[in-house]
Amino acid sequence: TAPEVETRDATGVGVGDADLRGYLVAINQVGGNVTLSFDWDTDSGAPYANNAAAGVLAAPGTFTANIAGLVAATPYFFRAKAIGTHGTSFGDEFTFTTSGVSAPTMDTTAATGVSLTYATINGEVLDDGGASVTVWFVYGLSADNMDQTTASGTGFLTGGIFNVNLTGLEPNTTYYYQAIGQNTAGIGYGDIVNFITDSPSAATVVTNNPTSVGAITATLYALLSSDGGVECEVQFEWDTDSGAPYANSTGWQEGFNQGDNFEAFLSTLSVDTPYYYRASARNANGTVYGSEVTFTTVFLPPSDFKAQSLGATTIGLSWVNQGDQTYIVFKSSGYPVDRLDGTQVYFGDASSATHTGRFAGTTYFYRAWSWRTGDVWSGTYSQDAATTSAVRSSTEEAAALVDAPEDMPTLYQDPDATGLENMPFYDLFNDTIEENTGIQPKYFWLFAYLVTSLFFSYLAWKATKTVFVGIVVSMLFMFGATQIGIMPLWIPIFYFITLLGMWVFFRLQGQGGSA
Repeated sequence: TAPEVETRDATGVGVGDADLRGYLVAINQVGGNVTLSFDWDTDSGAPYANNAAAGVLAAPGTFTANIAGLVAATPYFFRAKAIGTHGTSFGDEFTFTTSGVSAPTMDTTAATGVSLTYATINGEVLDDGGASVTVWFVYGLSADNMDQTTASGTGFLTGGIFNVNLTGLEPNTTYYYQAIGQNTAGIGYGDIVNFITDSPSAATVVTNNPTSVGAITATLYALLSSDGGVECEVQFEWDTDSGAPYANSTGWQEGFNQGDNFEAFLSTLSVDTPYYYRASARNANGTVYGSEVTFTTVFLPPSDFKAQSLGATTIGLSWVNQGDQTYIVFKSSGYPVDRLDGTQVYFGDASSATHTGRFAGTTYFYRAWSWRTGDVWSGTYSQDAATTSAVRSSTEEAAALVDAPEDMPTLYQDPDATGLENMPFYDLFNDTIEENTGIQPKYFWLFAYLVTSLFFSYLAWKATKTVFVGIVVSMLFMFGATQIGIMPLWIPIFYFITLLGMWVFFRLQGQGGSA
């Protein structure tokens, strides 16, 4: 006879699959195997549209077959089937109904690869609920405020593992995250899990020497030699006293990494004053400090010092003051060696001066120093040179004979000696008189002219034995001096009136000599 077989209840019935079970009661044959399977369909009764193989047995026992691809919430009918040497037999028909789709079951698993600013968060679909699952994570700085959402992944089924890499995290910070899955039936949530990013190591910073140290300014420099693995903030602390605490700081600057140089510009410092400073850097590990460096502000000479020819007899000087006053000396044979060399041109608090009474076609060399209260002089100087024009302008030619109308009245005008170029031995004397004696050339020539006029007036008197003739000769010399610019007009007038008065007086007394 055919084998004897029974149909048993299905197990593991899900949304889309089920395990069909049967039992081979007797093989009813000598030797050989019995082939086992299940007929199944969504309709009751034979013929069944589907058959699921369940293997072979050579003795009584249980057999199963899993069928998948079923439709959720649908009744199915099945029966056990056995084929032996002496025929085929069937068990009774059994039925089961597949489950409906449910929300997935999710698991949030531990983070991996956690570092200073990076971590990988992980999750798993424990049960897809009968449908494909879309998965993602939410995360944040607290369990109550996970305000960041990762990109989603699709097509996950039961047992599917997924993960996301998080970057740009803060060191030494606790982050909370949760795995989430969604299918057509709803959303499933895993547990909320947290991890803590690593703490950075301490940064290191090197304080470098300053640059561009001026009278009231300086630029501080430093190097962030190690950032401890994270971005750092940096600043400088400074004071006029050595050692912490420092009275001043430049304020924290963000965004510095290992190998970055940083700087800070200080202004409104005090002249000729020592200052002390150090660099500092901080990250999540704490604040570190560089070594202390010192510098002293300098007392600078006048800046932008310029000498410019304004003609054949005048040099214009201009500068920017760096101290309370500016001191300027000059020479024509080369730059003055120091403040005591050469002749003073100017000492005051203005920012320009005019050097008059110069000689045509001559180069003048100027050096300038700054001075401040307390008799403090700048350690260095500014210098410039200028050459007067070789030929006087028409204005200068006129000035050699007649004073400019905007000046003081001609009667009192101080001579500028522009006419000296026409004097004998001008090229020989040049302006070495002033350099060697400190006396301006016009006063030297004034003295020489007075002596000369007296000498020739004496000769005239001796030749004529007439005092009046001697006075007239002397007056002619003096009026000539006014015309070449080495004597103001009032001198010969005063001289003439005085001598004439004396002559009249003595004449009336009978002591003036013959007329």
